[in-house]
Amino acid sequence: MLDFDSTISAVESLDFVVSLKYSRYYGFKNWAYKMSRDSSQGKKNGDRTERKIKFAQYLLKFIFRTRKSMLEECGEAIAKTHVSADMINFVQWAKNIPNTDVCIVSSGVKDIILPTAKMLNIPVYSADLEFSPNGNFIKIIKNGFERNKYIGVMRNIPIYNYDKTILIGDGYNDYEVFTHGVCSDYICFTQYQYREFAKHPAIVKAFSVTELRQKIASIINTQS
Repeated sequence: MLDFDSTISAVESLDFVVSLKYSRYYGFKNWAYKMSRDSSQGKKNGDRTERKIKFAQYLLKFIFRTRKSMLEECGEAIAKTHVSADMINFVQWAKNIPNTDVCIVSSGVKDIILPTAKMLNIPVYSADLEFSPNGNFIKIIKNGFERNKYIGVMRNIPIYNYDKTILIGDGYNDYEVFTHGVCSDYICFTQYQYREFAKHPAIVKAFSVTELRQKIASIINTQS
């Protein structure tokens, strides 16, 4: 399982959308830069809860001005310009490992992620929005990801069909999937973002795609 923002993609998709389309509204550009990172630092629970509430308030303002075509346009741009050749090759390598399935799991919006998922030919499980036929936002689809990533993974992926499940991501919500026992292994990918929580020595880290391959190979060899 691969996270999308700052893992497959070199950018945070919300930051990217806001910087292109919404920078003049509500101070979104500065907010997106700060809040989307602060909300995943994994600091004291009280501070983090307050940040998540603020994040949700601003996110709702953002969503109600969103059109499906705008998300798709930004998703196409991310797929073309912010997914490295090394990451594309890594995904193809992982897909060729015997008895292995590869997918994207993300708290981000599916319409932004789909162009990259189609390019890589892998499924995506993520937060999802419902739009009217003319592309106007209607509602957030309740699939678990709107609450927390580990809940979304449990509800949407048959994780118990696998002997091992490996999650690769950069954020604290990825780490929570591991701490809640929803995946067997977690690798913190730090090439694009090095979060505060990742400094803990017990967390397995990969600082590049090359090192990520090595970590995956090590986990697989340990199992055999």
